[in-house]
Amino acid sequence: MEARLALGVPLDRQLLKRLLRLLEGLAALAVVGYLGWLIYQRWVEVRDIELTFQLVPYLVGCIILLMFNALYSFSWQTTLRLMERQGDLPSSLDLHRIFFLSFITRYLPAGSVVNIGGRVELFKRLGGRRSMGLQSIYYEQLSMILGVAVLGLVGLHFYDVEGLPDWLAGNRDLVSLLLSAGALAAYFGADLLIVHAPAWMRLDRLKVIWRPLSFGRKTLLWFQFAIVNLAQGAAVYWMLRAVYPAMADRPELTYLVISGYLVGRLVGQLAAFVPGGIGIREGAFTFLLSPYVPVQAAVVSASLFRLSSMVMEAAIAGSLVVISRVLGHPTDEQTTPGSDSQRNEPADELTSAK
Repeated sequence: MEARLALGVPLDRQLLKRLLRLLEGLAALAVVGYLGWLIYQRWVEVRDIELTFQLVPYLVGCIILLMFNALYSFSWQTTLRLMERQGDLPSSLDLHRIFFLSFITRYLPAGSVVNIGGRVELFKRLGGRRSMGLQSIYYEQLSMILGVAVLGLVGLHFYDVEGLPDWLAGNRDLVSLLLSAGALAAYFGADLLIVHAPAWMRLDRLKVIWRPLSFGRKTLLWFQFAIVNLAQGAAVYWMLRAVYPAMADRPELTYLVISGYLVGRLVGQLAAFVPGGIGIREGAFTFLLSPYVPVQAAVVSASLFRLSSMVMEAAIAGSLVVISRVLGHPTDEQTTPGSDSQRNEPADELTSAK
């Protein structure tokens, strides 16, 4: 079916996708351009700042980064186990391998889409249900994104952000409270929209089984992924201290650095076709920290974190593949993709996992 413009002119779907990618690319260039302009405008500050590299804070950041990766993978497995009534799961080692092999694909073009689709496909090849894989990633992303929203909005209460409209700057507490409540309501109420959606929107048309988790299980997931978010932000904080030791004398900025990077990651995720949100995430992070931290320190620390993350994720994924082969675990290409239809699961069953 062809998409149509407001005037009724047919618009080819492929052309529409290209236009959307072009718009996202222009948005990415705009953010990167703004970052360059910001550095130029504050060139005296950047030129006079003294950066260094301290190994101990960097190693602390790497250890916390490793913990973040492990916690993220374990949290996805926890999500699957909370849905265990939907079927048996592959081994923990196989699930770790699936997670990290798909995780590194986000640096490909349209990486956000490839990351999710690839993880579901690998999960199917190891005997998992497609609907279970999709729903687990839905809960994972919802927990991560709305968790970041709440953490960022709490930060809005304590810190000034440049460029806020007067009406927002004067009502930060009220806006922060209302938006935080809205984010939590969206997290706990999103399933209701799916289950009670009109017939033409129901996921059973796509043969996807949706079993909403109970309030208690979703609360557990929210807190678990909040810890994952905080671990990533803490790793960035220590890498900022590695290049800008003056941060050790400003403990009041710790929460700003942590939440600022997480909000920057969220902004980068919105640009789905920008590989890994590169440039977008770092630009947003620098923008949020610029009233408090020299822009050069923010740029260098964010870049150092990005490079460290890429190297660590690739090393973890490669190690898991080698370990799996040594232990004789079936590789992804040796397994047969499963399907929901092969298990004779009714496609219109929408029940609650309690």
